[in-house]
Amino acid sequence: NTNVDDTKEITVSHNWLGLVPKEIVLEWAKNYKLTILPTANWVWCMYALTIPGLDDKEYQIKTWLPIILNFTNPKPWKYNVVCTAMWMRHWSLIIK
Repeated sequence: NTNVDDTKEITVSHNWLGLVPKEIVLEWAKNYKLTILPTANWVWCMYALTIPGLDDKEYQIKTWLPIILNFTNPKPWKYNVVCTAMWMRHWSLIIK
């Protein structure tokens, strides 16, 4: 069971090219709520993103519509945030 009080909230922005900051380091054995705030619509292939191995859903990137992801005790690893069109890495989420 996830206790809401034990969840750390992280907020990042998404400009027209990728996430800001491009790399976030989090601790393992913790619960997280990650909010991504797009400040611009997509450009080229970056119309949607996914985080393979951590959250395989596709999230559309639309100005000012937050993308909210919840991670319960993620395993240590470097997870890449990629566009779903070309699978190009735009950002990394590192769990240590």
